[in-house]
Amino acid sequence: MELISNNPIEASTLALNALSSRHNALAANIANADTPGYKRVDVKFEDQLVKIIEKNTDIQKEKEKNSAKVMNSANSVVLSNSLNYQEDLYKEFKPEISETGNAAIKTDGNNVNIEYEMAELAKNGTKYAAITTMQEKMFSGLRSVIEQGGR
Repeated sequence: MELISNNPIEASTLALNALSSRHNALAANIANADTPGYKRVDVKFEDQLVKIIEKNTDIQKEKEKNSAKVMNSANSVVLSNSLNYQEDLYKEFKPEISETGNAAIKTDGNNVNIEYEMAELAKNGTKYAAITTMQEKMFSGLRSVIEQGGR
């Protein structure tokens, strides 16, 4: 069993990057609220992130199961392959930027509702702050272990 797993750190970093992209999309929507014909955009990533977390959980369980057995060359190959697979999962994570198909709410063809965008921006900021706080606590815990490990 690994003492330190970087899966939560990597998953939260992916989420922060995607939330940052969403922030940029929301800012563009707000900036173009009066642009004729502009269609609002959003960034979708939650489903991809859930799949990555679920697959990582399965990989972690497999690694723990294999580490409980006597290590032989076959088990080493399984662990090595699972680490490569894990890296591939993170590389495949690509938040999708897409226009929303909502009907235009203005006569000029623009479908941006400024109040909705501002609420989404606030919600996005809250999620970002929560994840950074979680990461801060994870790193603080690691720092504590490192500092006290030499005593």
